[in-house]
Amino acid sequence: MKKVRTDTEILSDCSGLFDGRDEDIRARTTAIVTTRKRHNCLNPNTMKYHEMPTGTRAMKEHAIVDGVWGTSYSCVACLNRYLDKEGP
Repeated sequence: MKKVRTDTEILSDCSGLFDGRDEDIRARTTAIVTTRKRHNCLNPNTMKYHEMPTGTRAMKEHAIVDGVWGTSYSCVACLNRYLDKEGP
C-alpha cells in the first residue's frame, strides 16, 4: 500500500539521498518547492532525468559540489515511488 507522506517526512527520508559518491558537497540546502517553470527531475529510482512541468511539487537541493554551485530537483512522485520501493 502506498503511503501518503508529508513534506517533512520526504525531506527527512530523502535528505542526503545522493550522498556516498566521491563529490565534495558543502553548504547544502534542501526544501520542498512548487516549481515556477519547467525543470528536469533526477529520478532516484533510475538516476535518469525527466521533465517536470510548471507547478510540480519537488525536492530542491542547492549546494557547492566539487567547488561549483549547483541545483537539482527530484519530483515528489518519484521520491514517493523510491521510498515505497526502498523504504526510508
